[in-house]
Amino acid sequence: MRNKIPAILLFLFIYHGIAVGQSDSLRTDSLSLSEAISLALQENHNITVAVNATRIDENNATIGNAGYLPSVFATGSYNRTNENVTQNFASDTVAQTSQQNISKQYNAALNAEYTLFDGFGNYYRLQSLQSQEELGSVRSRPLRWVRFRTPNFGRHS
Repeated sequence: MRNKIPAILLFLFIYHGIAVGQSDSLRTDSLSLSEAISLALQENHNITVAVNATRIDENNATIGNAGYLPSVFATGSYNRTNENVTQNFASDTVAQTSQQNISKQYNAALNAEYTLFDGFGNYYRLQSLQSQEELGSVRSRPLRWVRFRTPNFGRHS
């Protein structure tokens, strides 16, 4: 009996602390169960990553990423040189000086590349990208429902 009294007092002390802590938190704004679940699903990092991966797959499934379109590269450069030159001769003659010798050089290049045939590699790359897009949309179909059909917490009803 003596061992039970301290255990009961300890239990009552802990229970009282929990009850007081919960009553303090009830005084602040509280969420309903559906709002808490919706908020947790919206802020879930894994769901955000899965939805973003689906969007990336949708953007990657293009003919440009498959290699059907030509590649175009443009480069350009500009070089300006300003020189002051003084020539001193060994025979004690007057030195010749030329100032503000300015030279300008412009360069531009435009390169275009297109692969005519690479053994149907472009075709198979496009099929692979489209199947990755399809697989990603199937995987994230339930996640899109959660992500985009959650209630707005800005307005209270």
